Amino acid sequence: MNLSIPQLKGLCYQREVATNLSYSHFTIAKRNGTARQIWSPRPRLKFVQRWILHNILNNLTTHGAAHGFVRGKSIVTNAAVHSNSELLIKLDVKDFFPSVSWRRVKGVFRHAGYPEQIATLLALLCTESPRQVVQQDGVTYYVALGDRALPQGAPTSPALTNIVCLNLDRRLTGLAEKLGLRYSRYADDLTFSVPAIEDTKPKSKAKTTIKATTSTAKKQADTQHNKLIGQLLGSVHKILREEGFALNNDKTRVIRKGNQQQVTGMVVNGQGVPRVSRQIKKMLRAAVHNLESGGTLRADETLNTLSGYAAWIASAEPELGHSYLARIERLQVQQETPA
Repeated sequence: MNLSIPQLKGLCYQREVATNLSYSHFTIAKRNGTARQIWSPRPRLKFVQRWILHNILNNLTTHGAAHGFVRGKSIVTNAAVHSNSELLIKLDVKDFFPSVSWRRVKGVFRHAGYPEQIATLLALLCTESPRQVVQQDGVTYYVALGDRALPQGAPTSPALTNIVCLNLDRRLTGLAEKLGLRYSRYADDLTFSVPAIEDTKPKSKAKTTIKATTSTAKKQADTQHNKLIGQLLGSVHKILREEGFALNNDKTRVIRKGNQQQVTGMVVNGQGVPRVSRQIKKMLRAAVHNLESGGTLRADETLNTLSGYAAWIASAEPELGHSYLARIERLQVQQETPA
């Protein structure tokens, strides 16, 4: 790292009330109208955290069910696990990063073989106290609200959650297998699904008989699924609690076959899955065509956001996504070229 121990200690020195931190603070609006608190490390600390990530954390074991921030995996691989499901159950872990305390992080480094003092220092470098921003007499104060935990915005935080969740993923995978389900995790998003059963049409039966049989089978399946959902949620609550986490009940979603099922933003039922929804493709196609025809962007659009949508499509449908990226790049060049 080319930094001395005193310099490293200085980067993680704890002040209950501070006017200057090793992190910069900003917020990102969430879909529900609330704000996501982001604490991004300043350059020197970010350099140290990236060194820890590349030289230590990337060499530690994570579970195969983890797809977020894992080399070779993505939102597409996560969604693909649940393609063509009878039933999709989406759960969210409450306060995911803040739930991982610096003591749990220290345990990661101790388990990796580092002595107590070094493990403590590494854990402090990767954590920070949650802070309240207070303005007084023209001065900004950052007031510590509790013990140090993983900050959302540090490059080390996603990898550390995957390592900390190794046993959680093992237990939830075991639970899923026991219940005949599929399981994957992308950061704080837990997804379980019941694989679809191929439709078998009865032969030489009257339509009314087929309809009655189908209706009865559907009721039986719904009853079984409801029982399964109850078993799953009860067990997941228990396992999460024992592993130091909790469910965000407000974000629990159950999506049955026949409705559009999405996992990490990808549609996973129907043909050609996983894929980006038709609505997103239609919106992007219209926006790009409008610009190419001499129109202007909507107030909530920028070329960067359109590029983001195109890259998202490219992750599942490379040919289509890259064609949009090329068209958007040409539009950017046109905008930057003086008339």
